[in-house]
Amino acid sequence: KAAVAGHVLDDSVDVWALGATSAIGDDTLEKVTGLLEDRGVTFLALDWPACPLPPMAVLLTATRNISIGWLTKRAGYDGPTLTTIFSAIASHPSYDSQADRLRDEVTAAKVGLGALRMRSDEWLSRRLREPLPSQNAFGQYLTVAAPDWPAVPRPGLLDRLAQITTLTLNSERPVIAAVLGPEGVGKSWLVAHWWSSLTERPIMVIVSGGRVEQLRPNEPLESLAHLLSDQVPCSSQDSSGGWLRRLRRWKKQNSRGNLRFVITVDGLNERPRRPWADLIKGLANEAHMLGGLIIVTSRDAYWNRDIRPRLPGSLDIRTMEVDEFGDKELVVALARAGASPYALPTKVREFVRNPRICALAVKLLDRLLQPGELTVDRLLFEYWRHRLEERGDLTKHTIADFEKLIRSHARGWLERPSRSFDRDEWHSHSGAAQRLGLDHVVNDVTDIAEGR
Repeated sequence: KAAVAGHVLDDSVDVWALGATSAIGDDTLEKVTGLLEDRGVTFLALDWPACPLPPMAVLLTATRNISIGWLTKRAGYDGPTLTTIFSAIASHPSYDSQADRLRDEVTAAKVGLGALRMRSDEWLSRRLREPLPSQNAFGQYLTVAAPDWPAVPRPGLLDRLAQITTLTLNSERPVIAAVLGPEGVGKSWLVAHWWSSLTERPIMVIVSGGRVEQLRPNEPLESLAHLLSDQVPCSSQDSSGGWLRRLRRWKKQNSRGNLRFVITVDGLNERPRRPWADLIKGLANEAHMLGGLIIVTSRDAYWNRDIRPRLPGSLDIRTMEVDEFGDKELVVALARAGASPYALPTKVREFVRNPRICALAVKLLDRLLQPGELTVDRLLFEYWRHRLEERGDLTKHTIADFEKLIRSHARGWLERPSRSFDRDEWHSHSGAAQRLGLDHVVNDVTDIAEGR
């Protein structure tokens, strides 16, 4: 029955209660709980174990007026006798705590959250371990828990992120945690590493790569429902509709100070034509009512120029900076290839302080005979080859396109050495922009502006 209920009703029922006047048994309880939670349905066991108080007895006592009326009318029990029994149960030392726990389990704003947290945790954890699922979901390798290349510990940054994502009972404004820094310094990895290191993980939705297209400025809650249906699909055809109904219910109870949901919007500067200010404002308000916040990652210049000035003062905006590896972090990272930073040429050592470049350097050092064989030119080539492999069709320029673009920029600079890079004119140097149209290549401007 539980298996059938879980399969057929997972998008329309949130609680499946089993009432019994005998003990269900630990094995049965575990199996039924697992069957239903796999489908996002909360299992409520109202049975009659020996101690401390049977859950069914607690339920009947908590609703004693209704219970007495039903039992006297339908079962022929004596009213005064039932009152005496229920009074004895209510005076038991464990009654109040058990009754509170029972109410908590059936609170409308919490029912189903445990099952969603478990299934969402499994979905995200796999994508933080395995490269292919990570790339398919996020358009990049967010494999901070991969056994062959786990995240380099950055305790100072993790502590700072923990600070700006802390919610309190006084958190009255929607919170936005902005993680800022240059390209490739590990902003996305830091957020993923922070979540994976938590003891009690909130439900986290990462919006990156192709998932960005599911965001609609005027429908933030519907957008979140679509994203959840990708991670934890219901069995019905309208999977997002089931999640939308749950999200609306979970919003009804004030859960201030309790971090239940985190929406991470990654790489804002990589999609410069998206209406980020409106999207962020809408998502932040919904996350706040759900008991959560949003985290955004972006390059500093883009955030400060294009997004921050457009956000209202009603938002609690907290920022932190992520920079390249310090000396200790660089030593730890290169030690994975059995290399020391001081064995590298000075220019190469400074270049590989960028965490993304450093990861490539470690892989190259495994194949090279001497650390001195590693050059900046070699790393640049490997960087672009890896970038195209990682992002796939999200990057429209090929290696040949970028080579021609750089040559065109170089000619322009030689003609006028004092002129600075103008991001509004970059496409005039791009053959891909002329061949495919600016709309198809505009998202590549981040990598071009970074000079990588």
